[in-house]
Amino acid sequence: MIRFRKNMYTSYSLNKLAKIKWKIRTGAGMFDVYIIAYNHDSRQVEYFHNSLMKQKIFRKTDIDCIGLAKSEAECQEFIEQMLKDCHEKCGSYDLANIYDDSFNNS
Repeated sequence: MIRFRKNMYTSYSLNKLAKIKWKIRTGAGMFDVYIIAYNHDSRQVEYFHNSLMKQKIFRKTDIDCIGLAKSEAECQEFIEQMLKDCHEKCGSYDLANIYDDSFNNS
């Protein structure tokens, strides 16, 4: 099951976020929508195309979405911005300082 962070990074060109989230949850395909997810086990950020959500194994797996982007390049820009924001807030580049607790409290 996918969980979306309340204040996640999203592309300005993505319209109707509620509809996009619904399509991701149900496994409906979309062009040019990438999911940026935080993996609690490896404590890393990863991104993948939303078409993987068509597979039942991905819909059953716990995925914490911290961003939605329109392209792979935009995903990389968002991850870079996340690292900068984390460094400003925590003084380190360890994203676990921010994302390990953010899903438990939201």
